[in-house]
Amino acid sequence: MSLQEKPLISNAVLNLLKSHNMRKLFNSAMLNAGAYSFHVEFFIGSGKLDTHVAYFKASHAKLTDIGINYVLHLTIKKKLDI
Repeated sequence: MSLQEKPLISNAVLNLLKSHNMRKLFNSAMLNAGAYSFHVEFFIGSGKLDTHVAYFKASHAKLTDIGINYVLHLTIKKKLDI
C-alpha cells in the first residue's frame, strides 16, 4: 500500500466519531452535568418529544443561556481515555 492509499484516520477513530456516538456523548455529558432530560432531548432533536414540542414555544435566548452553562462539560479532550 503506498502512502497515497493509506487512510489519514484509522477506522477505530472514525467509529468513535460517528454521529450516533457523538449524540450519545452529548446526551451523557449533559445529563451527567445536571441538565434536565427534556432540554437534552430537545437539543438532540429526539422524536420522543413530538407531543411536548407541539405545546412548547422555545425561546432562543433562554435555550442559549441553558446551553452556555454546559459548554465546559461538552469540551472534547485532545487525548482519549480508551
